[in-house]
Amino acid sequence: MNILSIQSWVAAGHVGNAAAIFPLQRLGAEVMAIHTAQLSNHPGHGAFTGLLVGTMGALAHHGLTLPLGDTAGIHGGWIAILHRYPSDMAQNFWTAIFAFTINLVVTVVVSRMSAPRPEPELAGLVYSLTPKPVEADKAWYQRPTVWALAVLALAVVLNIVFA
Repeated sequence: MNILSIQSWVAAGHVGNAAAIFPLQRLGAEVMAIHTAQLSNHPGHGAFTGLLVGTMGALAHHGLTLPLGDTAGIHGGWIAILHRYPSDMAQNFWTAIFAFTINLVVTVVVSRMSAPRPEPELAGLVYSLTPKPVEADKAWYQRPTVWALAVLALAVVLNIVFA
């Protein structure tokens, strides 16, 4: 039995897909997890539309082409056979080129036609628009730079000792 699980995902703890996948697999189900963060883009964004149309273009190309010596089905040609490639690798290569080109063109066109988001909405996503943390007012043990240097020094020492 196949189950599509569309839930949140967390880095630590067991919530959403992290909690659902294991028990369902133990019950014998094949679980295909889609994390809700993967659905954060909607068709109004160029990247999502480009990815979707590029994938459809790859499917259409695969369905309309077939490597020499193969029969229609898994290797392609399941829609019709418009072109034959000398090998599976050539068909895969050209399918990838078609998908990438369609994705790129559609992404650029949709992005150019869409209104840009206001800069305050991009804070936290774009580095240049995100306020930088100030470490000057914190004690030495609260500064990430100090701990990063300590971990680096410890790693160097351990590499020398155990080399």
